[in-house]
Amino acid sequence: FTKDNPESPRFAEARYWSGVGFAALKDYKAANAAFGDVVNKAPEDARAPDALLGLASVAAAQKDNKVSRKYLVTIVEKYPESAAAATAKKALTVAN
Repeated sequence: FTKDNPESPRFAEARYWSGVGFAALKDYKAANAAFGDVVNKAPEDARAPDALLGLASVAAAQKDNKVSRKYLVTIVEKYPESAAAATAKKALTVAN
């Protein structure tokens, strides 16, 4: 869908759910690509903060805590009113 319809209003949603699926399958490279597409191509989409949270989770799963923390901080700074920001704040508190 996303290859054939990159201009679709559903692009970010489709890529977000692709990322979730890839992460569940532990295909972290594909998950990073999917979540990254949401963040980079649709930063104003409602799923963008969740995609950053997905990137943070994938980084943490790969034991890259520095990168995970960077994504969490970005969520709090860029999307402070989002539900993902509340989750990120909790994760940052636990990590410290």
